[in-house]
Amino acid sequence: MPTRRRCCNPHRGWRTPPEARSGTTSPAQRQNQARPPGQVNPRPQRWNQAVVAINGYTDDMGDEGFNLQLSKDRAAAVRSALASMGIAADRMTSDGFGENNPKVPNTSAANRAQNRRVEFVVS
Repeated sequence: MPTRRRCCNPHRGWRTPPEARSGTTSPAQRQNQARPPGQVNPRPQRWNQAVVAINGYTDDMGDEGFNLQLSKDRAAAVRSALASMGIAADRMTSDGFGENNPKVPNTSAANRAQNRRVEFVVS
């Protein structure tokens, strides 16, 4: 059974690994990556006052304005999905930053895949 990888940088929040969002995962891998709604917030007592900022990003391919809207839509879709799983909508914000703040230089397809991401910042 494949394991779920998660990455956390204390200053940037939780991120999904590139293969989970690149469109290259198999249906079985995607099913394995899905979490039941009860596992979305495993520590409700500890995190009951937390606010989550959901930030979307794109690579530098294509129109800058389109990328900005795409990143906003991507973050909003994640926020909506989490709200449908029971996370209080008033404890989440979503925003998009387009091609700004790349994680790595957009010099290859692999690097561009890393820059197409959604990050969670818990405060």
